Amino acid sequence: MKYELHDLDKKRLPFIIRQDVIRRDMKDFTHWHENIELLYFIEGEGRVVCNFSSYNVKKDDIFVVNSENLHMVESDSIIKYYCIVIDRDFCTFNGIPSDELKFIHIINNSELIKKYKNVIGHYETACDFREARIKLSVLDMLIYLLNFTKNNVL
Repeated sequence: MKYELHDLDKKRLPFIIRQDVIRRDMKDFTHWHENIELLYFIEGEGRVVCNFSSYNVKKDDIFVVNSENLHMVESDSIIKYYCIVIDRDFCTFNGIPSDELKFIHIINNSELIKKYKNVIGHYETACDFREARIKLSVLDMLIYLLNFTKNNVL
């Protein structure tokens, strides 16, 4: 287990956005950090171990890792997913106290998936005002997540 320190470019893009793959022979390391993390599973099945509880995940699930949650991803076969780590200071600056919020972990919601894909689309495309589009789409996704969570308590 280790604390994962994120080196984010807070002025331009205060996010980590990447695609990951976990295979049976690979082991993600158990870690935690102050930032929230949203995992969007695009292929396969596996588990997210979060605060010593195991959650089964599959294609089209979004798993929200709350601030300071100990977590890792594993699979008995293969699982592919996108990962977005959102800087705590970015959230706080925009009126979202992410370190105080407790989101539900597993969400399978078509509107949230659409918003997540919108973030990825802006990230993967070179276009005018790219950084602004990514920030706006991340905020849109977070606001939707906040409203969704109000009605679906942990």
